[in-house]
Amino acid sequence: PSKLYDYINLKTYIYGISFIKYVVFAIIILSNSRHIIKLEDIFVRIIKFLLYLQVFVITCQKFDLFGFSNGFFYDFIVRYYAIPSIYATSTDIQQVMSTHMNFAFRPAGIIGSSTITGMVLLVFSYFLYIKTSLTRFKLIGIYVIFVTFSKIAILAFIIIEFIFPFFLENRKNISSKILFLLFFIFLGLIAYNYLGISHNLDGALNGTDRGIWHRLNVIYYVFSQDFVHIFLGNYGKTPSFPFDSGVLLTIFRHGIIFLILEYIILYFILLRLSGIHRIALIFITIIFLSEMTFGSVFNPIFSGIIFCIFLMGFFLKLKEIKNEKNIIHS
Repeated sequence: PSKLYDYINLKTYIYGISFIKYVVFAIIILSNSRHIIKLEDIFVRIIKFLLYLQVFVITCQKFDLFGFSNGFFYDFIVRYYAIPSIYATSTDIQQVMSTHMNFAFRPAGIIGSSTITGMVLLVFSYFLYIKTSLTRFKLIGIYVIFVTFSKIAILAFIIIEFIFPFFLENRKNISSKILFLLFFIFLGLIAYNYLGISHNLDGALNGTDRGIWHRLNVIYYVFSQDFVHIFLGNYGKTPSFPFDSGVLLTIFRHGIIFLILEYIILYFILLRLSGIHRIALIFITIIFLSEMTFGSVFNPIFSGIIFCIFLMGFFLKLKEIKNEKNIIHS
C-alpha cells in the first residue's frame, strides 16, 4: 500500500462521504419543494404530537408515575430504545442502566438519553414557537431543559435567548430580554429546589460530573498535539478512551480547518432552506452544541433530526413569505 493509505484509512473515507448526505437532503427538499409544501400541516402536527408525548413521558419518569422510571415502561424504553440506539456499543448493560438511566434523576423520554432528549425537544419547541408565536412552546422548552438537565441544551437556550439578541435584534427589545432573563433565573431557582437538579448542578460546578471533567481531559489531549495535527487532522490510531464529542473527534481526525468548512456548509444549507439569517444561526448553533457532547453530524441516529431541522427551516421560510404577502395586501 502507498504511504498515503498509511495515513488515510478506509474509515476516514466513509466518514467524509457520510457528510455528503446533508447536501443530498437539501437538494431533495429544494427540488421537491412544491410537493413538500403540501405536507406542512401534517409535519407541524407530527412535531406537536412528538413534543407533547415526550413531555408526558419525561414527566412520568421524573416523578415515578405509571412505571416509567421503575416498571414496565422503564424496561421497555431501556431495552428497545436506549440500549439499541444510544448505548449499542456498551457490554456492561447494568452499569449503563445505573449510571445513565436513572430516569427519576434525569429523565430521557423515549429516546433513551437525557442529553439528546433535551436538545431534540428544545429544537421542537423553538420551531413551534417561531411557527405559531405561542409562548407556551417556549415555556415547554424551558421546562424540558431543566427537567432533563441537559447542560448543553441549557447553554443553547441561553445563547439563543440572551446573547444573540444583542447582535441580531433591535436594541429597543433588550429591556424585554432582561426581564425575560430575570424570569428565566427565577424558573431556574424553582427547578433547583423542586425538580431535583441541585445535585446535577452541584456536580457540574464542583468538577465531579463525568461529562465535564472527561471532556476537559479530551480537549487537553486534542489541543496538546502539534500544530499540523490540530489544524489538518491526525489519521493515526485513535486513543483508547472515548471521545464522546463529535466536535473533538472531528478536530482530532480531520483538524480545525475541516470542522470550520463543515459548519460553513451546514450554515449555508440552512440559510438556503430558510432564507432567514437568524433561523439558520439558531439551528446551526443547536447542531454545533449538540455535537459538543455527542457525535451528531456523522451519527446516523441524529442525522434524522438534522434532516428534520432542514424541513423546519424550509417551513419557517414559508411562514415569513406568507407574512410578507399579508403585509403587502394590507
